Amino acid sequence: MKEKNKINAKIAVIGGDRRQAAAAEYFAGQGYNVVIFGVSPADCYDLKMADTLAEALYDADIAVLGLPYSNDGVKLCCPGFSREIRIQDILNPQYTSLKVFGGRLDPSAYALADVYGIRLFDYYDREELCVLNAIPTAEGALAIALNEMKTTIHGSYALITGYGRIGRVLSGMLKALGCRVIVSARHPSDLAWAESQALSWIHTSEISSVIPEADVIFNTIPHTIFCEPELSRLRSGVPLIDLASKPGGVDLEAAKRLGTNLIWALSLPGKVAPITAGHYIARTIIHMLEDNVSENDSRKSTASEK
Repeated sequence: MKEKNKINAKIAVIGGDRRQAAAAEYFAGQGYNVVIFGVSPADCYDLKMADTLAEALYDADIAVLGLPYSNDGVKLCCPGFSREIRIQDILNPQYTSLKVFGGRLDPSAYALADVYGIRLFDYYDREELCVLNAIPTAEGALAIALNEMKTTIHGSYALITGYGRIGRVLSGMLKALGCRVIVSARHPSDLAWAESQALSWIHTSEISSVIPEADVIFNTIPHTIFCEPELSRLRSGVPLIDLASKPGGVDLEAAKRLGTNLIWALSLPGKVAPITAGHYIARTIIHMLEDNVSENDSRKSTASEK
């Protein structure tokens, strides 16, 4: 099918939450013809809403799914929407001309797309979106800390475990507020980045030595590093804010047994700043389209998932 120019291209936003509604608003503001289905009507304001999935996808060039696209590999994530949307209702022979964009796609989605030759792309694989999402994640983490701490951030002592995207953004925010920050990492390059920002640093294997001094701890490492020996060194009431995706960085049973003030803060961008997060998603997809994503690009994503 010949590609339409932007002003005539139709984007069907299917499923998701307030972020997808905000993404649809952004697309419309950029001149795309947008229709939405599977999002709570309360989130959609003046957007054009389809009554059925078939209506939404009719003559569409692009379909945009939520983040994550699904929790079970069978149904789309559609919180706040009363009807069920199956993935196979989109990834099927009727829509082989579609470019489908989803967040946190898994091998089952790619396998289904491969059967029918549908071009499927994971916008969450893009570095730009991961970096941008670190901003609302860090802001949300700060809000939690301010609510949980009995002292000011200014002058307090914060430990950040992991110095990837979130750790770098969060450490900068904390430092700007007058917080004394120490970061931990395992890779020499991450420790070098911390040193370049004039931050105190320590190897993650040595965090037990600094835990007793911390007024707040932020974890960004998605595997267990806080077990009973580490948790037992926390001062009473000190918040441990886990920002890592599942399975997280904390032994949950040990934390419960010890009465740790643990806050597992998952998916903060969609909770604290859904409009901004939705705009980030839309911008990323537009950049992918401008980069001329192709069927070969989707195959690369398939390989990376396996």
